[in-house]
Amino acid sequence: MKKIILLGVLVINAPLISAKELLEIRITSGVRSEQSDAVIPPRIDVISREEIEYSGASHVVDLLKGRSSIQLADTFGNGARASIGMRGFGETANANTLVLVNGRRLNNTDIASPDLNSVSLKDIERIEIIQGSATVLYGDQAVGGVINIVTRDIEDARAHVEIGAGSFGSHEIQAEVSRRLESGFSYRLSAEKSHDGGYRDNNELDYENLFGVLTYQYGSGRLLAGIQRTDEDLDTPGALYLAEAKADPTRARSEYLNDYINTQTRVFWLGLSQALNRYWKFEGEWTYRESAGDFLQSSRNAPEIIPATQDRRVNSFNPRFVGRYPFNGGRLIATLGYDYDKARYRLVSRFGPQNGDQTVDSLYGQVVVPVASSVNTTLGVRHSRVENFIRDGFTYPMGIDLNDDLSAIEVGFDYRPTRRWHLFVRAAENFRFAKADEHLNPVFGTTTILNNQTGLSLEAGTEYNSRDWSLSVVVYELDLNDEIVFDSTAFGASINLDETERQGVTMNVAYRLDESIRIEAGVSMIDADVLSGAFVGSDVPLVADYTARLGVRHRINDNWNIYGEYYLVGGRPYSGDFDNRLGELDGYRVLNMNAGYQRGNWKLDFRVNNLLNEEYSEFGARSNEFPPPNFAPIAFASVQPSPERNFQVSVRYGFE
Repeated sequence: MKKIILLGVLVINAPLISAKELLEIRITSGVRSEQSDAVIPPRIDVISREEIEYSGASHVVDLLKGRSSIQLADTFGNGARASIGMRGFGETANANTLVLVNGRRLNNTDIASPDLNSVSLKDIERIEIIQGSATVLYGDQAVGGVINIVTRDIEDARAHVEIGAGSFGSHEIQAEVSRRLESGFSYRLSAEKSHDGGYRDNNELDYENLFGVLTYQYGSGRLLAGIQRTDEDLDTPGALYLAEAKADPTRARSEYLNDYINTQTRVFWLGLSQALNRYWKFEGEWTYRESAGDFLQSSRNAPEIIPATQDRRVNSFNPRFVGRYPFNGGRLIATLGYDYDKARYRLVSRFGPQNGDQTVDSLYGQVVVPVASSVNTTLGVRHSRVENFIRDGFTYPMGIDLNDDLSAIEVGFDYRPTRRWHLFVRAAENFRFAKADEHLNPVFGTTTILNNQTGLSLEAGTEYNSRDWSLSVVVYELDLNDEIVFDSTAFGASINLDETERQGVTMNVAYRLDESIRIEAGVSMIDADVLSGAFVGSDVPLVADYTARLGVRHRINDNWNIYGEYYLVGGRPYSGDFDNRLGELDGYRVLNMNAGYQRGNWKLDFRVNNLLNEEYSEFGARSNEFPPPNFAPIAFASVQPSPERNFQVSVRYGFE
């Protein structure tokens, strides 16, 4: 703990992390509608297009690693199947951190992580990170926070082609074209194809992505239509015991050499933004997402030979009305909306079929009211109803209906004594519904029904912004009842924990030395505990007690720029190890660097990941063996080794 406190003191006193450029970038996450004036209590961080260009990163995951508000586990080292946690969620991060693309859900109706590789980094304009519970605006799964990926807008006339290559036999090609027409129509098309040979044996990734959007702008509104197709073929190398990983982290055991996960994702969406009068506008989207594929996943000493098939289909309809009124010397912002999500999940494996149909519909409202010249209050409420029909070949062969309804409210106060200072307090209830396959994996011979998870988030913070400086400090407490987790201490099943608690502080500071140099740093410290029940007193698995990051951007001259980031992640209990029997997965330190060169229409990037060649694992889990004669489970620590030092180089040519 002394080490954590010292680290926090060093960061808060250094002229150093990411500034909150809310007045320069239009934000959507905080009020679910674009605005440039920040009048909402939560802390929002923005990764801008400029930082994306400076970083030379290949995947969304590369940008999010080390951020002070995020804990990320890139299981296979290539961005595929990475999990993102906020506010103290580790192994259940994929169900408690909501990931959006232009406000559309990327999370799955089952426990699989949202596929961040389905969004090409070349298509992204910015990434908005909203800290803390956002259930009122976004509903189910927005417990620890929300990450909203905003794709690039359409420019007058632009095209480019880019090629790249790197370590482990990786190579890629990407192209884009966009144009605005005088008729009011505009379009943007992009395509990407890549291959990653993988750091480990049986770790290859083949990736294809097509993305297209068509818009029509008319006097009082805009119509939008989009389509995306992503194909991802991933070979999975399996976990290693600690001694095996130390001897050779690149190997894969023979049981896993044929394992893979192949996924095809198709997304279609329609959107409308229509001004109704001087104060009100209507916004709405319809989205259809289909993700289908097959996989082969073995267990130690038991190679799998029968592939399983998986199919997910989600229909979403999300209309809302947004009003903005002059009031009391400021602006009153009102949002009234309805969310409808209908999901179908199908899994066929050697254990039989699993079928889950889930419908969630919600009504919500939020109002931001200026109560004085420098004080705003936020009030919001959401009521959601979930209907599940669950059927499998073992526990519920005839099917079962599992229905529930939950509500959440939020209250926040925002005080701005000067243009530079911002203080806020906020209380927000949250919830998440059990996912389809969480209902479908009880211990053999039992039919325990899971309760839906509920909680309360309390937070307070302050921010300072000037031309050259930015500082923020946020403290929070997140209390949960009936947290839904997978308990692997015996035969494995999803269970409800009685009570859990997260307490933490996040500090960020940024300094612009001059027009060419920007330095930023941040630290997050967290204590995540089980308060009652069978695992009382245990630390929540896969949650590091601290993370920290130092980043530097420097434009040397009109042609050259450099980017560097150094981040630290503390030790954490292994995934599934709720009784904390196995000790901690080791912490790690990683240094990444990028050098960029641009001249005319040409751009060159050379990036080195893990420059110091750190040996580490972002993900580790509890593994059980059942040796004869009594087949009592024996727990072992297993890890997925992360890549050693590696590089990537890319060359882009733009057509104006």
